[in-house]
Amino acid sequence: MKTKIIVALVVAAALCTIVYVVVSNGICNPPLPHKKDVNIVGAWKIDSIYNNKDSGSLSLLVYALADSNTMFQFNADSTLQISSPTTTEMQYYVLNKDSLIIKQDSTLETSIVTFQSDSLVSITNKDSTVLVLKRTGVK
Repeated sequence: MKTKIIVALVVAAALCTIVYVVVSNGICNPPLPHKKDVNIVGAWKIDSIYNNKDSGSLSLLVYALADSNTMFQFNADSTLQISSPTTTEMQYYVLNKDSLIIKQDSTLETSIVTFQSDSLVSITNKDSTVLVLKRTGVK
C-alpha cells in the first residue's frame, strides 16, 4: 500500500513538473501571427476625417481638406509631397512602428499610425483628429 502511494505521488509530481515546464516555456501557446510589414510608400488620398474627442470641434478647414482632391505621396527617400488642386507642399517624414513624425520647416509633429490594411491607414494627431488615407497607386 505504501508503495502505491509513493508511486502515485512521484507520478503526480512528474506531471506537475511537465505541466509547469510546458506552460512556463510557452510550448502549448499557439504562435502569434507576425504583423505584416506594411509600407507607407506610395500615393494616398483622403478617405475620411473625424475627431475622436468631439466631432463637432472640427474646423471648416478640415472639412474643406476632406472635400478637396488632396493627395499624399510618401516617397522612399522620406519625403512627403502633399498636393491639392492649387498647391503642392514638400515635407519630410519618419515612420517608426506606430508613430509618424512629419517635419515641416523647423516644426516636428508626431502622430499615431494604425494600418487597418495594406491600403488603408489611420493617422491620429495630438488633438485626436484622425485622418484616414486610402492607397491609390502602386506601392
